[in-house]
Order: sequence, then structure tokens, then C-alpha cells
Amino acid sequence: MATQPNTDVITALRERGLRMTPQRRAIVAEIMRTQGHISPTALARKVQGDMPGVNASTIYRTLSLLEEILEMAGIAVLLYAL
Repeated sequence: MATQPNTDVITALRERGLRMTPQRRAIVAEIMRTQGHISPTALARKVQGDMPGVNASTIYRTLSLLEEILEMAGIAVLLYAL
């Protein structure tokens, strides 16, 4: 049985010694649910709908961590454009 993609991401974050906070879980889950591109602003709106306390800096830090992990894994994906 294959694991879910968001479980793989959560595992990768944990393996690097990072805590999987409820905010990070919500951000990862929303990214994995989204079909195609999602901007950090749209991501923040969606996540804040479920977790009002999540701010833009949390979104950007999490996106940066995810991009770093994907790079280390040899996956060339641009998560967001500055």
C-alpha cells in the first residue's frame, strides 16, 4: 500500500528534525489538495479559513522549508515565485 504524499512530506520534515506543528500540517495538506499552482496569498487565505492564527510569515517559512526538502531530494519544483 502506497503512502499518501502529504505523509511523505511530513516524514521528510520530521527526518530533518523539524516539528510538525498543526500549522505546518494544515499548510502541507492544503498544498497537496490543490490542483495546479497556488500562490502564497491564496494558500494563506485557505489555511486561515481553517486556522485563523496562521500568518503570512508562517506560510512563507513553510514554503521555503518544503522547497529546500524537495531540492535535497533532487526534485526540481518551484513552489512559489518571489
